[in-house]
Amino acid sequence: MVKARAAVNLQKPEFSGDHPDLLDELAALIVRLWDEHYTSPIFAGDEMIFTLGGNGYVAVFSHEGFGALVEIRSPHGSVDLRPGDSAVGIAKIESPEGMPAGEILRDFLKGIQDYYRQGPRLRV
Repeated sequence: MVKARAAVNLQKPEFSGDHPDLLDELAALIVRLWDEHYTSPIFAGDEMIFTLGGNGYVAVFSHEGFGALVEIRSPHGSVDLRPGDSAVGIAKIESPEGMPAGEILRDFLKGIQDYYRQGPRLRV
């Protein structure tokens, strides 16, 4: 039997590039939410994929944690984090509204914390 929770590597990495303080905050939040709200994996080939969040604020990561792609999604855009040679950095930003990465990350941090504090809400 696979013990998925123990198999996930969510050690905080070094961050490089833009917004290292926000990325540190994001990593700490993901680790805390993982500890408090473990979710079961889905399997994609040899990878276990996990998600945290709701109400449009979702973090998606594999069992490799920050050692592989981490997707941060909010209703206003998305930020993909990827490991580099020595640190993890922002690899891709998508925002139909033109919101910069820092604002998307701040929006995500607030939105996902609100979700876990207040629960699912219907968006209209």
